[in-house]
Amino acid sequence: MASKQPGGRTNPAKPQPWPYKARQVAVDDLRAWNEVAKNACQLEMLARSDDGWAAQVIEILRLGDTVGAIQALQNVRSLQATRRHVTHEILSTASESAVRIQGALIGEYGDKQEG
Repeated sequence: MASKQPGGRTNPAKPQPWPYKARQVAVDDLRAWNEVAKNACQLEMLARSDDGWAAQVIEILRLGDTVGAIQALQNVRSLQATRRHVTHEILSTASESAVRIQGALIGEYGDKQEG
């Protein structure tokens, strides 16, 4: 006769809640990936701005306005700096999320160890 397993029975067809710490990792990572998506949208907007500025620089150069071209190119440089910052935020957020997930897969949930 088979022995009875300790603890309550579970229904595998019924969704079970995640353990608290694992759930918190998932919640944190959902927030992180929403931030990544928001930043990716910002990069798309910056790319559209770049296209507009590039077209403007071409037209300004055709007209022979070098001062105007320099000013427009400075705006492009500013957009590039913003893009680098946003890209850094995306990479940082995604990397932090990956570390949390890797830890959770082996049972580490970012608990602070004292000692």
